[in-house]
Amino acid sequence: MTCAPGWVSSVRPRERTPALPDTPTLLEQGIGGSHRREVVLEVAHDVARVVWSDIARAPRATVLPPDDPTVPLNTCYTLLAPHLVDALAFSALLNAAPVGAWLSAIAEPARGGYHRFMAWTIARLPVPADWPRARDILAPIAMAAMAGSPPDARTLALAAADAYRVRLSRLVPLMDWCDHST
Repeated sequence: MTCAPGWVSSVRPRERTPALPDTPTLLEQGIGGSHRREVVLEVAHDVARVVWSDIARAPRATVLPPDDPTVPLNTCYTLLAPHLVDALAFSALLNAAPVGAWLSAIAEPARGGYHRFMAWTIARLPVPADWPRARDILAPIAMAAMAGSPPDARTLALAAADAYRVRLSRLVPLMDWCDHST
């Protein structure tokens, strides 16, 4: 699988991991810009943004819709998405237990059982091969959550597994090992 280092920017330069075949990056799918951005006070307000906490036990993401003037500060990262539906789907993916377990396995550890979900960590997340299909599965769940009806953990985990075309039962050992339950 190929990861998405072009969609997420890192605060410090790192060597790019070699691309693996079969799964296109977010850039190859037309999701995300071709330039790197860091979280600064000059934030683009005209695009949807996915914001996640740097330090957490599991990734927690939210979406700031276009024209939202919020400026995320301190220990969080912001990802610019070309369309609101992409931001919604990606935030749902980040909030799902299977993805949280995968990211926890590679994230830098922090004190007290926390992890550092820095931009380079998120950039290594494999992208579902059929991103339009993944968007169709995940975006409605995130929309419902933003409207006040968040899914239960199992529903979100099943949706993420479906987006990757993997049975959730195949991901349970990873979630158990990283202590991310459904």
